[in-house]
Amino acid sequence: MPKKMITIEQRAVGVCQLNDHDEGRIERNLFGANGESWEALRFCKNKDGQHNRVHLVIGEDKFVELFENAVKNGVFQQQTMDRLKMILERRDPFLEVIGIGADGTLSQNIDEELYSDVEPKARAAKLVENVKDPTLRHTMLEKFWADERKKSQPVQLARRHKIRKRGF
Repeated sequence: MPKKMITIEQRAVGVCQLNDHDEGRIERNLFGANGESWEALRFCKNKDGQHNRVHLVIGEDKFVELFENAVKNGVFQQQTMDRLKMILERRDPFLEVIGIGADGTLSQNIDEELYSDVEPKARAAKLVENVKDPTLRHTMLEKFWADERKKSQPVQLARRHKIRKRGF
């Protein structure tokens, strides 16, 4: 029979106070069982400072607060944060064109964007002028310049091949 899993070391913790007695937690711990150890996340609820073996069930607003605290306290490794950023930045161009999920500014500056003589450098600067996070700023600029390069590339048209039958 496998031995009970134990927490060997608590490496980082994100905490959110749920009410007077309970707190939600995301912990990055070193766990062990059956002679093996591994690092993993535990989502849990503590009652009056003691670990409570109850599933953590919280609303989205409290989850955001808890997640923010966990990020601040280093619960997630940088590789995980980079992957989460990529997921959050992923966009569906079709939905953007038709305006679903847009921020209400779909048509704002559309003429300038489509017909403007504004240089790409100026548009890039305007795009990131209010972005404080250097990593996000860098990512946005990389995407902008990749999109600009795509616009300037010629469109490849499909070649049509005639199928010739023997004897004709």
